[in-house]
Amino acid sequence: MQKNTNNPQKGWRMSVALAAALILSCTTAVVPAAAAPAAQLVPVVYMPVLMSNYPVQTIFGVEMQTIDVAGGLVPLTDAKMNWVRKNGLFWSDVEPTEGIRNWSALASLEVEMKNASASGLNLILIVRSAPTWAQLINGVFCGPVKADKVAAFGNFMFDVVKRYSVPPYNVKHWEIWNEPDVGYQIRTSNTEAFGCYGDTDPSVPYYGGGRFAQLLQAAYPRIKQADPLSQVLIGGLLMDCRPISATAGCAARNPPSDPRSSQFLEGILKGGGAPFFDGVAYHAYDGYRGALGKYGQGGYNSSADTTGPSVHAKSQFIKSVLAANGVGGKDLYNTETGVGCGAGCGVDSQNTQAYYMMEVFAAALAEGVKAQILYSAQSTWVDTNLLNGVTPRVPMVALKIAREKFQNAAFVQYITQFPGVKIYELSRPGKRFWVVKSLDGTARSITLPAVPLRITDPLGVNVPAAATITIDVKPLYIEWN
Repeated sequence: MQKNTNNPQKGWRMSVALAAALILSCTTAVVPAAAAPAAQLVPVVYMPVLMSNYPVQTIFGVEMQTIDVAGGLVPLTDAKMNWVRKNGLFWSDVEPTEGIRNWSALASLEVEMKNASASGLNLILIVRSAPTWAQLINGVFCGPVKADKVAAFGNFMFDVVKRYSVPPYNVKHWEIWNEPDVGYQIRTSNTEAFGCYGDTDPSVPYYGGGRFAQLLQAAYPRIKQADPLSQVLIGGLLMDCRPISATAGCAARNPPSDPRSSQFLEGILKGGGAPFFDGVAYHAYDGYRGALGKYGQGGYNSSADTTGPSVHAKSQFIKSVLAANGVGGKDLYNTETGVGCGAGCGVDSQNTQAYYMMEVFAAALAEGVKAQILYSAQSTWVDTNLLNGVTPRVPMVALKIAREKFQNAAFVQYITQFPGVKIYELSRPGKRFWVVKSLDGTARSITLPAVPLRITDPLGVNVPAAATITIDVKPLYIEWN
């Protein structure tokens, strides 16, 4: 949850028309004899691959408070992040009076958009905050939009996307609201960054998800009309607890929630929203549990000792809801993740965050997540910041190493032959590697199939490569030819 360029990568873009022309001019196919009297060459057109921010994309990203040098742009581009998330563009700032656009309110944000594009970063931009004239509940900017004003939001998004999906901004990912599954009744102020489209009233089905479906139904066609390549994401769902059972401690969370809040996504689908989004953005945090390498998420019964990062549990939950409602073809975006530390923070908690970098990205690849955004570059909320000012903290060092190891990587399988040891097997061109950890942190000796090419720890320190090694609370990269 969110509270209150040095040598930048250069991107390139190939237009559809140019790509199609090139492919048409140099691609041929032989027509079988059965289809023609004699073999002949005919042109075959394939849909071009649109490439942005070459080289190949990864899932690595960070949320930034300001996308500029002061906000940490240099160390983040040096670490070769591919994604950046920004909260956000406020409808209420641009259209305080219905039908009148005040684009000058976005002057500083426009600079940040340009910075992201020039640095080769895919920007996920949150759009939120209903103006007073569109609010269903008076004075609640983060809450629902009146039914007769959702079309106005669609018109607004058409103008926004038409303006900012093209150079020099090149924004292609639009996240509608942020944590909209928080009930508007439990907000504490209008300065909070969560969405509060939800509704705690027991008489309102599915926590108000149907209302949000109406917003998507109005916005999606207009966004696609403005730019068919833009991707529309359901605003990062908090999904604080599973809806099927009240987990201990759920009601005491901040913001307070209840198991019904995770019914919000199902409400969107049952409210007719399924055709009107391209991806589901969600938030999967874990909490530091007071000892090196220990973290967990009570609302989903996940922990370092059992299931691993909560990105597993939350991704699987979303997939199950989509499948149960017959919905497929949606991308998953984990747009906020990290290990929060509310008390007892220090060397062990920072090292736990560093260890987490290895497993959370392996887990995201295993779940098919398209982008994974760490929260955050500089916000000190629950000690998740990667930077002190522009100086990297220990987790940032581990993030950079992880980005190097995971480039071009794809999840292959879990290796399950070693009891008490969790192993993700991944592949990349020319090699494969394992991310290995002892589940409960107890030191365990394992005999590998062969002597590996290289073994390194989360901070890139080499460990002697041998056929028999000891695995403990510190995860390791094991690389093979």
